[in-house]
Amino acid sequence: MAGAVSQLESKTNWLSAWVESGSATGIPPAELARQVSSTLLVTALVIIVLLGLAAIVLVMLMGGRLRRRVRDELPPVGSPDPMWPLQVPPTARENTGDPDDGEFEDLGDNGA
Repeated sequence: MAGAVSQLESKTNWLSAWVESGSATGIPPAELARQVSSTLLVTALVIIVLLGLAAIVLVMLMGGRLRRRVRDELPPVGSPDPMWPLQVPPTARENTGDPDDGEFEDLGDNGA
């Protein structure tokens, strides 16, 4: 309890010394409080802006590393197939459900 009282006394002594120093310079305590609060506001804004810029830089660096990692793991690109427009993907025939897609079906021996 004595420690808390001494801390409170030291804070009030510091505050009273601060107010006295402000009044010694000729600045009223209300004006001094406004100056201090505006200084704290500007300081808080600067800290917020710097933290935002640091976050942007961090995201850009991590994105660059991720992009390089993904790009390095890709297989080399070969020449494209010149006949690719003529190819029918196998999934196109499987998903239609229509057996008559222009091809003959092998009906075996049971077909008439």
